[in-house]
Amino acid sequence: MVIAGETSGDLERVMDRLAVFYEKEHRIRGKVKSAMTYPIVVSIVAIIVVIILLTQVLPSLLNNLLSVGGEIPVPTKIVIAISDFLIEKWYICLMIVLLFVLIYVAIKRHPKGQYMFDLVKLKIPVFGVLNQKQMIARITRTMASQFSSSVPVLQILSMSAEVANNLVIAKVLKQSRESLRRGSSLSESFVQSWVFPKLVSHMIAIGEETGQLDLMLEKIADFYEEEVDQMATRLSAILEPLMIAILGIIVGFIVLAAMMPMFSIYENV
Repeated sequence: MVIAGETSGDLERVMDRLAVFYEKEHRIRGKVKSAMTYPIVVSIVAIIVVIILLTQVLPSLLNNLLSVGGEIPVPTKIVIAISDFLIEKWYICLMIVLLFVLIYVAIKRHPKGQYMFDLVKLKIPVFGVLNQKQMIARITRTMASQFSSSVPVLQILSMSAEVANNLVIAKVLKQSRESLRRGSSLSESFVQSWVFPKLVSHMIAIGEETGQLDLMLEKIADFYEEEVDQMATRLSAILEPLMIAILGIIVGFIVLAAMMPMFSIYENV
Protein backbone atom coordinates (compact mmCIF):
# COMPACT_ATOMS: atom_id res chain seq x y z
CA MET A 1 0.00 0.00 0.00
CA VAL A 2 2.88 2.35 0.74
CA ILE A 3 4.45 1.52 -2.63
CA ALA A 4 1.10 2.17 -4.35
CA GLY A 5 0.78 5.49 -2.49
CA GLU A 6 4.27 6.58 -3.51
CA THR A 7 3.58 5.63 -7.13
CA SER A 8 0.26 7.50 -7.28
CA GLY A 9 1.53 10.49 -5.27
CA ASP A 10 -1.21 9.93 -2.68
CA LEU A 11 0.93 8.64 0.19
CA GLU A 12 -0.72 10.86 2.81
CA ARG A 13 -4.20 9.36 2.24
CA VAL A 14 -2.76 5.84 2.11
CA MET A 15 -1.06 6.26 5.49
CA ASP A 16 -4.30 7.67 6.92
CA ARG A 17 -6.22 4.60 5.66
CA LEU A 18 -3.61 2.30 7.23
CA ALA A 19 -3.94 4.11 10.56
CA VAL A 20 -7.75 3.79 10.50
CA PHE A 21 -7.47 0.12 9.50
CA TYR A 22 -5.17 -0.79 12.39
CA GLU A 23 -7.22 1.21 14.91
CA LYS A 24 -10.40 -0.65 13.96
CA GLU A 25 -8.57 -3.98 13.81
CA HIS A 26 -7.22 -3.43 17.33
CA ARG A 27 -10.66 -2.48 18.69
CA ILE A 28 -12.44 -5.48 17.16
CA ARG A 29 -9.75 -7.93 18.33
CA GLY A 30 -10.04 -6.53 21.82
CA LYS A 31 -13.80 -7.15 21.80
CA VAL A 32 -13.38 -10.77 20.69
CA LYS A 33 -10.61 -11.42 23.22
CA SER A 34 -12.69 -9.98 26.06
CA ALA A 35 -15.62 -12.23 25.11
CA MET A 36 -13.44 -15.35 25.03
CA THR A 37 -11.19 -14.55 28.00
CA TYR A 38 -13.91 -14.67 30.68
CA PRO A 39 -15.01 -18.32 30.20
CA ILE A 40 -11.37 -19.42 29.97
CA VAL A 41 -10.41 -17.63 33.21
CA VAL A 42 -13.48 -18.91 35.08
CA SER A 43 -12.80 -22.46 33.84
CA ILE A 44 -9.22 -22.32 35.11
CA VAL A 45 -10.38 -20.95 38.48
CA ALA A 46 -13.04 -23.69 38.69
CA ILE A 47 -10.45 -26.41 38.01
CA ILE A 48 -8.09 -25.01 40.67
CA VAL A 49 -10.89 -24.72 43.25
CA VAL A 50 -12.12 -28.28 42.58
CA ILE A 51 -8.59 -29.71 42.82
CA ILE A 52 -7.97 -27.95 46.16
CA LEU A 53 -11.31 -29.16 47.53
CA LEU A 54 -10.76 -32.75 46.41
CA THR A 55 -7.13 -33.08 47.46
CA GLN A 56 -6.77 -30.83 50.52
CA VAL A 57 -10.11 -30.09 52.18
CA LEU A 58 -12.35 -33.12 51.67
CA PRO A 59 -10.04 -36.09 52.49
CA SER A 60 -9.55 -35.15 56.17
CA LEU A 61 -13.19 -34.12 56.59
CA LEU A 62 -14.57 -37.30 55.01
CA ASN A 63 -12.17 -39.57 56.90
CA ASN A 64 -13.36 -38.14 60.22
CA LEU A 65 -17.02 -38.51 59.26
CA LEU A 66 -16.71 -42.01 57.79
CA SER A 67 -14.77 -43.30 60.81
CA VAL A 68 -17.98 -42.96 62.80
CA GLY A 69 -19.62 -45.53 60.52
CA GLY A 70 -22.90 -45.56 58.63
CA GLU A 71 -23.90 -45.99 55.02
CA ILE A 72 -21.96 -44.00 52.42
CA PRO A 73 -24.24 -42.20 49.89
CA VAL A 74 -23.56 -42.57 46.14
CA PRO A 75 -22.49 -38.91 45.57
CA THR A 76 -20.00 -39.26 48.42
CA LYS A 77 -18.59 -42.47 46.89
CA ILE A 78 -18.12 -40.65 43.56
CA VAL A 79 -16.32 -37.74 45.22
CA ILE A 80 -14.13 -40.10 47.29
CA ALA A 81 -13.16 -42.07 44.17
CA ILE A 82 -12.23 -38.88 42.30
CA SER A 83 -10.32 -37.56 45.33
CA ASP A 84 -8.35 -40.81 45.74
CA PHE A 85 -7.52 -40.83 42.03
CA LEU A 86 -6.21 -37.24 42.11
CA ILE A 87 -4.12 -37.89 45.24
CA GLU A 88 -2.71 -41.32 44.39
CA LYS A 89 -2.53 -41.13 40.57
CA TRP A 90 -2.02 -37.42 39.92
CA TYR A 91 0.76 -38.24 37.47
CA ILE A 92 -1.78 -39.82 35.10
CA CYS A 93 -3.69 -36.52 34.96
CA LEU A 94 -0.41 -34.69 34.31
CA MET A 95 0.47 -37.14 31.53
CA ILE A 96 -2.96 -36.65 29.92
CA VAL A 97 -2.52 -32.87 29.98
CA LEU A 98 0.97 -33.14 28.48
CA LEU A 99 -0.35 -35.54 25.83
CA PHE A 100 -3.03 -33.04 24.79
CA VAL A 101 -0.43 -30.26 24.64
CA LEU A 102 1.87 -32.38 22.43
CA ILE A 103 -1.05 -33.32 20.15
CA TYR A 104 -2.03 -29.65 19.88
CA VAL A 105 1.54 -28.59 19.00
CA ALA A 106 1.83 -31.41 16.42
CA ILE A 107 -1.47 -30.41 14.81
CA LYS A 108 -0.46 -26.74 14.66
CA ARG A 109 2.84 -27.57 12.97
CA HIS A 110 1.34 -29.82 10.28
CA PRO A 111 -0.38 -27.96 7.36
CA LYS A 112 -3.33 -30.37 7.20
CA GLY A 113 -3.69 -30.32 10.97
CA GLN A 114 -3.58 -26.51 11.00
CA TYR A 115 -6.25 -26.46 8.27
CA MET A 116 -8.53 -28.75 10.33
CA PHE A 117 -7.90 -26.62 13.42
CA ASP A 118 -8.85 -23.45 11.52
CA LEU A 119 -11.94 -25.21 10.17
CA VAL A 120 -13.01 -26.15 13.70
CA LYS A 121 -12.55 -22.52 14.78
CA LEU A 122 -15.10 -21.51 12.14
CA LYS A 123 -17.51 -24.41 12.74
CA ILE A 124 -17.61 -24.46 16.55
CA PRO A 125 -21.02 -23.32 17.86
CA VAL A 126 -21.40 -19.63 18.74
CA PHE A 127 -17.68 -18.81 18.81
CA GLY A 128 -17.29 -20.09 15.25
CA VAL A 129 -19.79 -17.50 14.00
CA LEU A 130 -17.97 -14.82 15.98
CA ASN A 131 -14.62 -15.84 14.44
CA GLN A 132 -16.14 -15.96 10.95
CA LYS A 133 -17.58 -12.45 11.25
CA GLN A 134 -14.31 -11.12 12.62
CA MET A 135 -12.40 -12.66 9.69
CA ILE A 136 -14.83 -11.20 7.14
CA ALA A 137 -14.53 -7.74 8.72
CA ARG A 138 -10.72 -7.97 8.69
CA ILE A 139 -10.48 -9.19 5.08
CA THR A 140 -12.99 -6.74 3.60
CA ARG A 141 -11.38 -3.86 5.50
CA THR A 142 -7.99 -4.90 4.12
CA MET A 143 -9.35 -5.21 0.58
CA ALA A 144 -11.13 -1.85 0.80
CA SER A 145 -7.95 -0.09 1.90
CA GLN A 146 -5.96 -1.67 -0.91
CA PHE A 147 -8.60 -0.96 -3.59
CA SER A 148 -8.65 2.69 -2.48
CA SER A 149 -4.85 2.76 -2.86
CA SER A 150 -5.02 1.40 -6.45
CA VAL A 151 -3.36 -1.92 -5.61
CA PRO A 152 -3.95 -4.55 -8.39
CA VAL A 153 -6.84 -6.90 -7.56
CA LEU A 154 -4.80 -10.12 -7.89
CA GLN A 155 -2.22 -8.72 -5.50
CA ILE A 156 -5.03 -7.66 -3.13
CA LEU A 157 -6.34 -11.23 -2.92
CA SER A 158 -2.84 -12.60 -2.29
CA MET A 159 -2.21 -10.11 0.50
CA SER A 160 -5.69 -10.68 1.98
CA ALA A 161 -4.99 -14.42 2.14
CA GLU A 162 -1.92 -13.67 4.25
CA VAL A 163 -3.83 -11.26 6.50
CA ALA A 164 -6.69 -13.77 7.05
CA ASN A 165 -4.68 -15.80 9.59
CA ASN A 166 -6.92 -18.77 8.77
CA LEU A 167 -5.99 -21.44 6.21
CA VAL A 168 -9.64 -22.15 5.32
CA ILE A 169 -10.34 -18.54 4.38
CA ALA A 170 -6.89 -18.19 2.78
CA LYS A 171 -7.72 -21.16 0.53
CA VAL A 172 -10.99 -19.52 -0.54
CA LEU A 173 -9.16 -16.27 -1.37
CA LYS A 174 -6.54 -18.13 -3.39
CA GLN A 175 -9.29 -19.94 -5.31
CA SER A 176 -10.95 -16.57 -5.94
CA ARG A 177 -7.65 -15.29 -7.30
CA GLU A 178 -7.49 -18.19 -9.77
CA SER A 179 -11.14 -17.61 -10.75
CA LEU A 180 -10.35 -13.96 -11.50
CA ARG A 181 -7.46 -15.03 -13.68
CA ARG A 182 -9.90 -17.22 -15.66
CA GLY A 183 -12.21 -14.24 -16.20
CA SER A 184 -14.75 -14.61 -13.39
CA SER A 185 -15.84 -11.69 -11.24
CA LEU A 186 -14.94 -11.34 -7.57
CA SER A 187 -18.57 -11.74 -6.47
CA GLU A 188 -18.94 -14.98 -8.47
CA SER A 189 -15.89 -16.51 -6.81
CA PHE A 190 -17.14 -15.51 -3.34
CA VAL A 191 -20.68 -16.83 -3.81
CA GLN A 192 -19.35 -20.38 -4.33
CA SER A 193 -17.89 -20.56 -0.80
CA TRP A 194 -19.75 -21.15 2.49
CA VAL A 195 -17.23 -18.95 4.31
CA PHE A 196 -18.68 -15.73 2.87
CA PRO A 197 -22.43 -15.17 3.41
CA LYS A 198 -24.62 -14.19 0.44
CA LEU A 199 -24.76 -10.62 1.75
CA VAL A 200 -21.03 -10.25 1.08
CA SER A 201 -21.19 -11.54 -2.51
CA HIS A 202 -24.32 -9.45 -3.27
CA MET A 203 -22.74 -6.22 -2.00
CA ILE A 204 -19.51 -6.96 -3.88
CA ALA A 205 -21.56 -7.55 -7.05
CA ILE A 206 -23.23 -4.14 -6.56
CA GLY A 207 -19.83 -2.54 -6.05
CA GLU A 208 -18.52 -4.11 -9.26
CA GLU A 209 -21.55 -2.95 -11.24
CA THR A 210 -21.42 0.62 -9.92
CA GLY A 211 -17.64 0.96 -9.93
CA GLN A 212 -17.60 1.60 -6.18
CA LEU A 213 -16.13 -1.66 -4.94
CA ASP A 214 -13.95 -0.02 -2.31
CA LEU A 215 -16.99 1.77 -0.83
CA MET A 216 -19.01 -1.48 -0.73
CA LEU A 217 -16.14 -3.33 0.93
CA GLU A 218 -15.97 -0.57 3.56
CA LYS A 219 -19.73 -0.98 4.15
CA ILE A 220 -19.32 -4.75 4.56
CA ALA A 221 -16.45 -4.26 7.01
CA ASP A 222 -18.45 -1.69 9.02
CA PHE A 223 -21.47 -4.01 9.13
CA TYR A 224 -19.54 -7.06 10.34
CA GLU A 225 -17.47 -5.07 12.81
CA GLU A 226 -20.73 -3.84 14.35
CA GLU A 227 -22.02 -7.45 14.32
CA VAL A 228 -18.89 -8.66 16.13
CA ASP A 229 -19.16 -5.81 18.63
CA GLN A 230 -22.80 -6.61 19.46
CA MET A 231 -22.24 -10.38 19.52
CA ALA A 232 -19.22 -10.06 21.83
CA THR A 233 -21.24 -7.86 24.20
CA ARG A 234 -24.14 -10.33 24.23
CA LEU A 235 -21.79 -13.28 24.79
CA SER A 236 -20.14 -11.55 27.74
CA ALA A 237 -23.54 -10.83 29.28
CA ILE A 238 -24.66 -14.45 28.84
CA LEU A 239 -21.43 -16.24 29.73
CA GLU A 240 -20.79 -14.46 33.04
CA PRO A 241 -23.87 -15.78 34.91
CA LEU A 242 -23.69 -19.10 33.04
CA MET A 243 -20.11 -19.81 34.10
CA ILE A 244 -20.85 -18.74 37.69
CA ALA A 245 -23.85 -21.11 37.72
CA ILE A 246 -21.73 -24.00 36.40
CA LEU A 247 -19.02 -23.34 39.00
CA GLY A 248 -21.69 -23.18 41.71
CA ILE A 249 -23.17 -26.53 40.62
CA ILE A 250 -19.77 -28.26 40.67
CA VAL A 251 -18.74 -26.86 44.05
CA GLY A 252 -22.25 -27.42 45.41
CA PHE A 253 -22.17 -31.09 44.40
CA ILE A 254 -18.83 -31.59 46.16
CA VAL A 255 -20.04 -29.84 49.33
CA LEU A 256 -23.30 -31.82 49.29
CA ALA A 257 -21.37 -35.08 48.90
CA ALA A 258 -19.29 -34.11 51.96
CA MET A 259 -22.35 -33.18 54.01
CA MET A 260 -24.51 -36.23 53.23
CA PRO A 261 -22.57 -38.61 55.57
CA MET A 262 -23.07 -36.05 58.34
CA PHE A 263 -26.83 -36.19 57.79
CA SER A 264 -26.68 -40.01 58.01
CA ILE A 265 -24.78 -39.78 61.32
CA TYR A 266 -27.36 -37.38 62.76
CA GLU A 267 -30.18 -39.74 61.70
CA ASN A 268 -28.49 -42.69 63.42
CA VAL A 269 -28.01 -40.66 66.57
